[in-house]
Amino acid sequence: MKTGRLKAGRKYILWTVFLVLVLCSCEHIPLQKKEKPPLDKQTMEEILTEMYLLEGKIRVYIYHESPDSLKIRVSKEMSQLFTRYNTTYKQFTDSYLFYMGEDAEIAKKIMSNITNRLILLETEQKNNTKQLDTLNNHQDEENTNG
Repeated sequence: MKTGRLKAGRKYILWTVFLVLVLCSCEHIPLQKKEKPPLDKQTMEEILTEMYLLEGKIRVYIYHESPDSLKIRVSKEMSQLFTRYNTTYKQFTDSYLFYMGEDAEIAKKIMSNITNRLILLETEQKNNTKQLDTLNNHQDEENTNG
């Protein structure tokens, strides 16, 4: 039973990624060089960072949820993400196409910044876990000795 759910979940993720790539690569009306994208570079980096984190959550959800509830959860989380940044899917896509298609150096810089943010978040998470483990061990010792 779990294997069927896992395969369905993987299919859903693959189709979602495929759809995003197709939408981003479809012919579009490019912004004029002088025209600014709807989202600034900083906001774009923040949204993309959160999307990568969401992708990690989705990988966990695959094991615990049915494909139908997974679709609903992903849709809800993406909607909340765009709401948090007061943006729309169209504004995000226009900005993505502008930054990732305008200049390879800008795209590399954005991706580098996102990678650095993710590494920083992971390091902070590990440090918080170590601090919590240390605190728990200290409390266990006090309870044993006390």
